[in-house]
Amino acid sequence: MTWSMTPVSYIYIQTALIAAAVALFAWRRRKTPGAASLTGLLAAAALWASMEAVENAAPTLEVKIMASKISHLGIQSLPVFFLLFTLQYTAAPTGRIQAWFPWLWAPPILAVLAVFTNEQHFLFWRRVELVASPFGVESVYDHGPLFWVATAYLYVLIVVATSLLVNAILLHRDIFRSQALVLLAAAAVPWFANALYLSGANPIPGFDWTPVAFAISGLLLAWAIFRVGLLELKPVACKVLFEQMGDPLLVLDLEQRIVDANPAAHAFLGVGRPLTGRLVTELLPATLIQALTTAAEDSTLTIAGDSGVHQFDVRSSPLMGANGVLDGCLLVLRDTTERMELEETLRQSEQRYRRLIDNAPFPALVSSKVDGAVLYANRRAHDLLMLAPVSDIPDCFADFFEERRAYTNLMTWITEYGAATDFEVQLQDTVGRHFCALISATPILYTEEEAILSSINDITVHKAAEQALIEAKVAAEAAARAKNDFLATMSHELRTPLSSMIGLAEALLDEGYGPLTERQKHSLSTIVQSGAQLTTLVSEVLDLSRLEAGVVTLNREMTLIDEVCRSVLYALQSSRPPPAPPFVYAITPPELQVEVDPRRLRDILLHLLCNAVKFTPPERHIGLTVTALPEQGLVQLIVWDEGIGIEPAAIEKLFRPFAQLDTGLARRYEGMGIGLAIVQHLVTLHGGSIRVESTPGQGSRFIVSLPA
Repeated sequence: MTWSMTPVSYIYIQTALIAAAVALFAWRRRKTPGAASLTGLLAAAALWASMEAVENAAPTLEVKIMASKISHLGIQSLPVFFLLFTLQYTAAPTGRIQAWFPWLWAPPILAVLAVFTNEQHFLFWRRVELVASPFGVESVYDHGPLFWVATAYLYVLIVVATSLLVNAILLHRDIFRSQALVLLAAAAVPWFANALYLSGANPIPGFDWTPVAFAISGLLLAWAIFRVGLLELKPVACKVLFEQMGDPLLVLDLEQRIVDANPAAHAFLGVGRPLTGRLVTELLPATLIQALTTAAEDSTLTIAGDSGVHQFDVRSSPLMGANGVLDGCLLVLRDTTERMELEETLRQSEQRYRRLIDNAPFPALVSSKVDGAVLYANRRAHDLLMLAPVSDIPDCFADFFEERRAYTNLMTWITEYGAATDFEVQLQDTVGRHFCALISATPILYTEEEAILSSINDITVHKAAEQALIEAKVAAEAAARAKNDFLATMSHELRTPLSSMIGLAEALLDEGYGPLTERQKHSLSTIVQSGAQLTTLVSEVLDLSRLEAGVVTLNREMTLIDEVCRSVLYALQSSRPPPAPPFVYAITPPELQVEVDPRRLRDILLHLLCNAVKFTPPERHIGLTVTALPEQGLVQLIVWDEGIGIEPAAIEKLFRPFAQLDTGLARRYEGMGIGLAIVQHLVTLHGGSIRVESTPGQGSRFIVSLPA
């Protein structure tokens, strides 16, 4: 008898060789999660298939039976390995579950013992017959009860493993979609093969497809483990990240063919159909392809197209295989056109403001906040500080300060308050000219460096003018003091002889030295009146000088305003000629009281009413109106007349000392022009104000407002 190789034998041998090769490959990577269980599964499938080949080609029944017995080593262990692999995939087994793993082997071990001792009990198979078939002589077994018990146990293991896989696939179908497809295929192949074998639709009658199916399942699982990291979270997380990235991602092989592409890449390229297998040169512009082949890992590329200019940040990362050999690259494309446009806008804005600063009408410079080094100076700063070209600018802004302490104080102020405004310092230019300046400074970023922008205002001319004004003010004040001193001295010196002259004239007029003729009496009366007039003028000059010197104080007291007004009106009524109408007087309310200096209030009213009498024809009216304004907290005293009035241009100089509206040698109205100046000083001392309303030819109104 000779061995007879049939086509079926070759199928079994090829299946065994493939399963054994993959098992060896998995064993070498046994530290990979799931590799050990997969190695056992593939080894069992290889053993089963190889023994099926021996049994099919064996010339005698004894050899066929022995091959069948050995095949049960693979048949009984293969479902166990399949379940262990499934448990490892669906959940990390706890210690209690792992404690039951050895018991999974008990039924298969008993089944193998029953197979090898079948001749003693014939419970696994009762008899074996040789039957001729189209594929050679086949051995047909009449199975016993132990065979069906062992087979039922194996099917239970396969059903449990398949149920666990299906359950895990349903729970994680969105995240583990690619894994789910592989696992479904790996779980479905053995069932399909077994159904094919038992249904009678077997294309090769008598051929058991089960070992081939399990070998195919092992191949699928091996591919899933070692290519897509079936049992590792990292590849899954990377895949999810790859899919959800907003930037286009392309995985290219060494021939620049697309191996994988995320949804963003499909949208970017505008291609609806799958990209896998297509050359990237067919999809991307030639300029971009050239940049990828010539540029470094990171590059920026600008492409001009029909829709305008677009900028891309391109990153190409090499992908190394497990053996350290370059397998391809990961291409990341980021459309940075918006950023480019923003940067261009910022650049133009910077240039625009740079031109503004360059052409600014004030000196400006930028210095480092760290060491004070001058980083930039505009044209006016070059002219002011007499700077040479940029390379010759002094190293430190502090070099322009006369005192280093002033620069330190400026920086301290900026640090504490955020900026400095009109900081007065003494500076010097590069040729040694010293000048006074106001510096306004604020922190800025200059070429990504913290800096200080300073504007310099040369106030040398201003300071000189200010000093001249101060000196002029001092001189004017000295002159005013000298004038006041002179007037006070002269007034005092004039008063003494005037008093003597008036006293002697009055004594003579009273005939103290003997009787007088009418002519003599008239002359003496003229002397007395003129002396009294001169005394009044001297007193007014003295009062004005004391008011301007600020030595007059008020003696305030609650005063009945009506009494002061009536006494003034009574005193002045006799000075008007007999045909003149009496003064018009009104006060509201009559009992009005105000805290004032009554003597000074009398002076105010006397001067105003005397002016009214002087400039009003005798036949016209003069009046005094007093009104309380409680809502404004004021009391108004209005002296009005129907006199000659005042021209609008002349009103502004009414209150100037010694100012006369009627000038010249032929003037009609006497006076020195100091009465209204005294009035204004006294009103101001009371905290009030005075204003004038006048119409030429119709009269005037002097309105005094005092605090109530």
